[in-house]
Amino acid sequence: MRSVLVTVALAATAAAEDAACEPASAGVCEEQGYPNPGVNVDDDCCAAWASSSCAFGYSYTEGGVCQRWDGGEAHSTCCKKCKEGEACDRGPGATCARPEEGVCMERGYPKIAKDNVDDDCCALAGKGWCGEGHGYTMGDVCYRAGHTVGYSTCCQPCNSTYGECDDGPGNDHPPPNLKALAIIGIVILV
Repeated sequence: MRSVLVTVALAATAAAEDAACEPASAGVCEEQGYPNPGVNVDDDCCAAWASSSCAFGYSYTEGGVCQRWDGGEAHSTCCKKCKEGEACDRGPGATCARPEEGVCMERGYPKIAKDNVDDDCCALAGKGWCGEGHGYTMGDVCYRAGHTVGYSTCCQPCNSTYGECDDGPGNDHPPPNLKALAIIGIVILV
């Protein structure tokens, strides 16, 4: 009986902590790059993973899916007031590079066999990476059409990432040599 009461009490405490998210009307949810460039107050606390964050003094927790578009997903943003002296993770949107910064890279799109600046920070799995001095994190689905699935690319300055600063899988191998591929194709056809 005692263990049942403890379990119920812990569940009630966890539910109360989840309910402690600031309401959207508090203006502490932030969305990077939408609807305007830069930091915007997110009036519905619903944003794509790489662009969501909380105001200074609030910690970020990602919630459930709150919106879908073109196969992409936005998640609810939960911002809770940080305790005095506590390290506060404001969320990925506070440190991920914005597309206009030109740090997100994509191998093979739009130009095949080239490294391209990714103007939307959304790449196929294994194709996204980050420019010099930035660490890579693959985020949520940002695009889906049939079997094609893109994931958000979060590029954070190396001094804001933990441990190793890996630039991402898209930069692990050099782009293919088009001339060599053409010669191989001709030889195979002959």
